[in-house]
Amino acid sequence: NNNNSTRTQEPPSPALALLFEAMPEVLRSSVVDFMGKSAPMIDDGKLLLAAHRMMLWRMKGSVSMWTRALLDGFVLGGKIHLLIDLTANNATPLINQLQSEETRKGAFELLRYLLLGC
Repeated sequence: NNNNSTRTQEPPSPALALLFEAMPEVLRSSVVDFMGKSAPMIDDGKLLLAAHRMMLWRMKGSVSMWTRALLDGFVLGGKIHLLIDLTANNATPLINQLQSEETRKGAFELLRYLLLGC
């Protein structure tokens, strides 16, 4: 378990964030559907680890939209309980991003989604 807590402290991958930034928006519904079908077969801890790291990305451009697509996939796959953990543990980093004009819109959209419901 100590190894797992070390992994959660690793910074998010900027290369993966750039990949999401480059993906065309027309793929969004396919990503949500794929995640919805895959989420039930993936361990909750692994899903949370991936989502926690994504929530630490700078929410600029389309990164917030893709992060939201992942969360929509969780809901579709019956993993809505994971959103409770994400809300409890990722609200502060998202609130901090509200201070930057560059990330404000994306951070606000994710906070609204997590706090007001999906």
